[in-house]
Amino acid sequence: MISAGRRTIRRVVELAGDGVIAGRPTRVELRPAEAGYGLQARRGAGREAVRLDVEAAVRHPNVTGIEIEGEPVFVWEHFLAVLHVWGITDLEIIVEGSELPIFDGSAVAFDRALAEAGAQDLPGEADVLRVTVPIFLLEEDKCLAALPSGRLRVSYFLDYAHPLIGRQYFDWTLTGPQAGAEVIPARSFVPLEEVEALQRMGYLRGGAEENAIIVYPDRYSAPPALPQEFARHKVLDIVGDLYLAGRPVCAHVIGFRTGHAHNRVLLQRMLEAEEIRP
Repeated sequence: MISAGRRTIRRVVELAGDGVIAGRPTRVELRPAEAGYGLQARRGAGREAVRLDVEAAVRHPNVTGIEIEGEPVFVWEHFLAVLHVWGITDLEIIVEGSELPIFDGSAVAFDRALAEAGAQDLPGEADVLRVTVPIFLLEEDKCLAALPSGRLRVSYFLDYAHPLIGRQYFDWTLTGPQAGAEVIPARSFVPLEEVEALQRMGYLRGGAEENAIIVYPDRYSAPPALPQEFARHKVLDIVGDLYLAGRPVCAHVIGFRTGHAHNRVLLQRMLEAEEIRP
């Protein structure tokens, strides 16, 4: 099995903002950890810690949640994507609230926080989750696959009926932290009808034009700042969800019209395939 170095941050850093689901303020504190600690989160200093992995994931219509002390904490995907890009393998995370801040709907705030904290190498190596055989997830008009690859590569095909979203494609390879600049600034997007439906269900109480690109029937709340930005954001989500492996992933992941739930199922199948590999 190929390996990668272990890394943590150099100093404590804090982030605070509003949540998109409950619409309430929330705070995150990141603390350096020793080699082998892994990625662990707790709901307050001195509380029970939970390892961030797919086994602790909980269901939600359109975000990634982790159960901590019997209660879900949501919206981990953007933060996890940044940890994956930076190669942070050991970190203590303290969350005060029921979700992580959404900020502008991208992962930029988390990236800046890690830049402020600084990264440092730790002794030892972290095993890489390496795909050695093709793994497929098929669901009607959706498909997600993981193929053998020497690096993490994600290719995503976006296909929406909405004319202002339409079809987009983006291909991305993790070649180092600098590669994050291609996906980290990509903002969340959501058609107006999905916003209204989720709000009727009691979600997105904090949803606003400031934390996502809302796609109205005839316009955007803000014009996309990047080419193929919506497909880029889907790549960002996949990179984050795959880090529920708790370690770097080495595979070529190809997605078509898929979302968070599919990402988690694919990851589970990748882990199962690793267990039975001779």
